[in-house]
Amino acid sequence: VNICMDNLDDCDVNADCTYLGGDSYTCECRDGFEDIGSGLIGECEDIDECFNMTICDDVTKQCVNTNGSFYCECRPGFHYNTIDDTCEESQKVQGEFIIVNEEYKENYANPNSIEYKQFEEQFKTAMNGIYKNSETTKYTYQETELLELLKGSVKPVYTLVFNDDANIDTLALEALLFESLDDGMLDTGIDMWQIPPFTISYTDFDACDYDELNDCSDNANCHTLSDGKFNCSCKNGFEDLNTAYPGRYCEALTTTTTESPVEKLPQDDTDAMQIVLGVLVAVLLLAIILIAVFAVYQYCQRRSEKQSYNAAGHLTAIQPNDYVIDSLNDGGGWDDFGLGSFDVDGRLTRSYSGSTGSLNTADERHIAAVIEHAPDLNVCRTLYMAS
Repeated sequence: VNICMDNLDDCDVNADCTYLGGDSYTCECRDGFEDIGSGLIGECEDIDECFNMTICDDVTKQCVNTNGSFYCECRPGFHYNTIDDTCEESQKVQGEFIIVNEEYKENYANPNSIEYKQFEEQFKTAMNGIYKNSETTKYTYQETELLELLKGSVKPVYTLVFNDDANIDTLALEALLFESLDDGMLDTGIDMWQIPPFTISYTDFDACDYDELNDCSDNANCHTLSDGKFNCSCKNGFEDLNTAYPGRYCEALTTTTTESPVEKLPQDDTDAMQIVLGVLVAVLLLAIILIAVFAVYQYCQRRSEKQSYNAAGHLTAIQPNDYVIDSLNDGGGWDDFGLGSFDVDGRLTRSYSGSTGSLNTADERHIAAVIEHAPDLNVCRTLYMAS
């Protein structure tokens, strides 16, 4: 019995079995795999050759890892030149139109589905037939890339890829597609697609809108340039490991700086501290206002205490420029009044008197004007009534 030939071994599916006779055999991982097991039973794991950033040996190419192997393909923003086996920089425009006689299939939303792949092949064949055979584009047009299929009936969104030195005119591209229609029908070689001319549109392409069409790192920012081009730059806090092709390999920076206790506080604690500080500031402002009000009150009290009355109830000591309304104490009752202005020495400089029933309109206006516009009138103006 040959254990290896009879498939009686326990080797990994990615290992080769070597029969040694009897019950003996060995397992050896195939090329592209490494042995992560022990003993006779080999556990083979795929080697990611793309971990070596220079394996494709060209900044215009990128590595694609496969099970047990890898291959190099042109990076986004470049197209393959079959003549000299190189990747050349390209420019793109985005196009779309609506196929009204085609029914949308749910699997069109999955680029890996059989239905999507079949539509893509038919679509690319039709577009290549238009732009590779036109005198205005056949020397610069390279290929068509299908980006997605949208509902309503079926709406393909795609890019046309041109040489970097191509002079692209979007209106001319729309005209070429329109001219290829026969009574509004596009012959794909398999189906006849009905395309209303007004649904045909070409615009600038933004590669940053499609992750699969830009190769910026997840830790990088994508920047849109003209003609469908873009560049990448590592985000703050990340180091660029390949400055020859920026923003593709970004690694988090490690810092050894010591943070202050405030910086280490959780966000909730920081918010609580801000609330406490706000309350303290509000209390301080309230205390200042109360102190100011108390000071004014004390000041007014002291001024009131400086004024005195004689036995008849009249003022005997008046502060300069105080205006006083006082009963005349002439037995006429509370309908009598007097208003006076006094100088520094307490002498009456201006006065009015009479009864409320005898005042005319001119007197009232004059008294009101004196009270309203008196110079140096202070906050302690007081109403005095004699008993």
